[in-house]
Amino acid sequence: MTENQFLTKIDELTDTTASDMRKKARKWLKDVGDVNLTNWENDYRLPKIVMTALCKEAAYQWSPLCKDDRKQVSTIEAQI
Repeated sequence: MTENQFLTKIDELTDTTASDMRKKARKWLKDVGDVNLTNWENDYRLPKIVMTALCKEAAYQWSPLCKDDRKQVSTIEAQI
């Protein structure tokens, strides 16, 4: 794989993931119903809380099954 191919794949994955997260956030807001946005300050606290949950879900969905790949994830986490 070339650097350009790698970066193109990263772009595709991040675009898809971001789109999915936006859809899930909108769906969550609609489906939950008991979230009273007026009780929240107009800051980034609630969006960050929701993004944390979405990122955790994405990490779970994307987590590799292979032990060697999980080790690579740990190595890359330490590097970034």
